[in-house]
Amino acid sequence: MASGSVFSHPIHVVHNCATWLPITENWLYNLIRSLPESIVNHVVCVQTANLEMFPASNLRCLETSPSISSAVRVIHESITNSRMMGRRSAEISEIIPNKSTAILHSHFGPHAWRSIHVARQLDIPHIASFYGFDATYIPQNNAVWKQRYAELFDTVNLVLAEGAYMRDTLISLGCPSEKVVKIHLGVPLEEVEFIPRAWSGTGPIRILMASAFREKKGIPYGLMAIAKLRKQYEIEVTIIGDAGDPEEKKIIEDTIRREGLTEVVSVLGFQPFEKLMEEAYDHHIYLAPSVTAANGDAEGGLPYSLIVMAASGMLCVASAHCDIPELIKDGKTGMLADERDVDGIVTAISSLVDKPCNWEEITYRTRQHIENEFNLTTQAQQVAILYQQATTGIVISDHGKLDHE
Repeated sequence: MASGSVFSHPIHVVHNCATWLPITENWLYNLIRSLPESIVNHVVCVQTANLEMFPASNLRCLETSPSISSAVRVIHESITNSRMMGRRSAEISEIIPNKSTAILHSHFGPHAWRSIHVARQLDIPHIASFYGFDATYIPQNNAVWKQRYAELFDTVNLVLAEGAYMRDTLISLGCPSEKVVKIHLGVPLEEVEFIPRAWSGTGPIRILMASAFREKKGIPYGLMAIAKLRKQYEIEVTIIGDAGDPEEKKIIEDTIRREGLTEVVSVLGFQPFEKLMEEAYDHHIYLAPSVTAANGDAEGGLPYSLIVMAASGMLCVASAHCDIPELIKDGKTGMLADERDVDGIVTAISSLVDKPCNWEEITYRTRQHIENEFNLTTQAQQVAILYQQATTGIVISDHGKLDHE
């Protein structure tokens, strides 16, 4: 937990989630451990995973069975019954010494909706954070969730969104604009060494992609662009990730074979953060060609890995998708292409490879932008201020970058 205390009394925050913690949700671990000492964190979850990577000292797990295979299934099925809600209320009631200084912070929209009655029963403020598929795929594919979200938005105190696109999406779903606050995900900059990438003009250009294999990640479009780039440049590609969707994995594997990339693409599967960063510092360009999937799934905000890679000094090429343009300013902090625009990706990467003399300026400008807008210490402080406001009803005047507009 971060040092320092900004409030006169501790605030007990119960982080309410389905699974603590999937490897792809390390940003939540980073947020919680970076909140100021005036915030006492508790985690209440349905099941646990990866505890060796994401330890939590104040953890209550309602189910210990490993039979539930995914967070999505947990969100839709595991906490629907009143018995689970009763247990959750009882667990939370035990760990909060004073309701006047306690908050329920639910992570992901469906989980927040299923916990409305917990907050109501305990009579404590309720904050809901949305992260992507919960604001896009779920309400688009099941109309009942639009009604459920309306109930959530009516009862919740605040709703946190990663960026302006996500904020506008939530407002379009019926959330009152005054309840939505834009809070960027933050990167622990002291743990991400800044090493500006450089290229002498000889040897291969090394490109990295890292994500779960889902349609919204757009990996096949990146691979098709790389196949075209190979006609002009020597390129090596590493993909870190694996099947979030088995069908998408097959599409990726078929694309690698069809485009003749077998000899230049290495697929390493899911890797711990340390291995990801080891690979990152051995690559020049990070490619994040995200798209809106056919089923409506989207990043919602922007990929956390993209923020980390940009902070490390890597050149970034991404699609102009959801809130990615809040990080990647085209031609200034990286390069953007339209969604599914293979030729646009080719042009974006070529513009970097053809002018390596510009890399240093781009990477330094990007790091400064991240220090200003995606700094974990600053972002955690902003979240702590929101907690204070929720428990006291007092709007703190020096709230800095809290953004309702």
